[in-house]
Amino acid sequence: MGRIGQYAKRFGFAGGELGPPDGVERQTYEAEFGDDGAFSGYGSTVFSPNGKLLASAVQIQGEWADDSILIAEVPGLQEQTVAQAQGHITSLSWTPDGQGIVYCAAGQAYRLAVDTRESEPLTAAAEICACHRYRPLCLCFSSWLKNSAKGQLFLLDLNRTSVYDEHPAEGIVHCRWIADGSKAYAVSQDGLAYIYEPPLI
Repeated sequence: MGRIGQYAKRFGFAGGELGPPDGVERQTYEAEFGDDGAFSGYGSTVFSPNGKLLASAVQIQGEWADDSILIAEVPGLQEQTVAQAQGHITSLSWTPDGQGIVYCAAGQAYRLAVDTRESEPLTAAAEICACHRYRPLCLCFSSWLKNSAKGQLFLLDLNRTSVYDEHPAEGIVHCRWIADGSKAYAVSQDGLAYIYEPPLI
């Protein structure tokens, strides 16, 4: 028996099906657009800083459809709320205080307030985001710069919603802060890693 099989036997895996969330309605008439506007599955999924909530992108089929964000209590996932997003979600990250979610959709960064379920656009174009664990900072990647074919990595100050510490980069597929927040890594599809160490504030 393999290692995963041993752990499965020892600790036990529980199965279940989340299914389409309540409150997500079809965005188009089926007769007009086929499957466009219908629920097509879940995307990026992240736990809140305290581990009590799970946020997941609810994907809606169709080029012009808007995804949603499901927020559910763990471990049961029974208590759920759904917030409307703008465009297709490519990345999600909880703010350090657990009161908000930064998400990227249609090439733009947004901040969702969890209590009101309202989104505000941030002053940054981005497809990937990763919030710092303790400070109001978010490392982001945008695949294009104005007047350039290249993209950029940058840090977003969530209090001032201003951008700083920009660096040219291409082909980034994932960004992540290490557990103590002292460094962030951005990895490209070619295996190139960018390492960011924020200054002490």
